[in-house]
Amino acid sequence: MYKKIMVPLDGSELAECVLPHVEGFIASCQVNTIVFVRAVKPEPIVSRGAYATGEVDLTVIEENTKKIEEEKKSSAKIYLDQVVGRLKHDDVKFQTEVIVGSVAESLIDYTEANNVDMILIA
Repeated sequence: MYKKIMVPLDGSELAECVLPHVEGFIASCQVNTIVFVRAVKPEPIVSRGAYATGEVDLTVIEENTKKIEEEKKSSAKIYLDQVVGRLKHDDVKFQTEVIVGSVAESLIDYTEANNVDMILIA
């Protein structure tokens, strides 16, 4: 049986079409853990021109970029927690993970690093 299932979500209704299938796997398989994952693309560093005009400008740009990325990660975490809150199963452990990087590569890396048995995706 599948011990750990990963469910990547991007916040769309289409992605959430997988949730009834998640419920089906819970009912019919001996799943221990379901991990809901959202990949957040890294925030590009943007400057006013081709180059930052000085060290102070570069520091401000990096701080703003980091702040935007943290807000995106926080928003993704809240979303995943809300999805998990809709599922009620005492015998299954639910986890949420927000990963930063290119979506496809990040999901593959997460799957390999965390011994995921199956991926359910819409």
